[in-house]
Amino acid sequence: MNKDWWKWGNNNEFRHLSEYPKMKKMLEDRWEISLKEDFVPVKNFPVVEISDKKKEEIKDIFATIPGKKLSFKAADRLSMAIGKSYFDALRVLKYDNIVLPDAILSPTTHDEVDYILLKASEHNVIITPFGGGTNVVGSLTNDNLRNKSAIRITINLREMSKLIAINGAEMTATFQSGILGPVLEKALNEKGYTLGHFPQSFEYSTLGGWIVTRSAAGINDVWKNRRFGRKFKSSHSCRNDTYTKLYA
Repeated sequence: MNKDWWKWGNNNEFRHLSEYPKMKKMLEDRWEISLKEDFVPVKNFPVVEISDKKKEEIKDIFATIPGKKLSFKAADRLSMAIGKSYFDALRVLKYDNIVLPDAILSPTTHDEVDYILLKASEHNVIITPFGGGTNVVGSLTNDNLRNKSAIRITINLREMSKLIAINGAEMTATFQSGILGPVLEKALNEKGYTLGHFPQSFEYSTLGGWIVTRSAAGINDVWKNRRFGRKFKSSHSCRNDTYTKLYA
């Protein structure tokens, strides 16, 4: 796995903190840590492996999900165990004992999501949805489940990223919930529309994430915040697809 799995932003535009020596020293003094040039690759990060018994139990519970959509890989589990806050970054740098999901399920259809949630309910499995992973308020952490025996599953929604339909008459569009901001906006622009919603995390966050967090978009001006903030509050969830208002 890429050693930059936990970082925010585009790696091609990356600038190291050592280019800002005063800030680097301030952070090292405050955090009581040495910020290295090369950060930890996943193979060196402490990860608790899943027992073969638990793997088989998970496979049995979600028996109809194709094997290629189920992952027990440490790299996959680790990349979806934290968000992108400064606290998350600090935990990575300090080799903190991050609680990982036991497995990652990557559905591509609404029916598969329905099935996963049904089986999770029947078997007391704890489910965490994961879209762009830009969360900065601790919503992705499993730390509160550290001492619980229940199976922890993260649903990776990134594979659900399609445009379903555009209704020009009603000025609405239906997308799968895991579509990223730039992909969504490009699909609309090609048809002469825009959603007009540009949060700070636009490049890396998903439509589903915007809706569930009632996103108002920090980069938009006040007028747009009011207009689109209300729009997301009234956006509908239709199956695992969502539709929202468009503007020409």
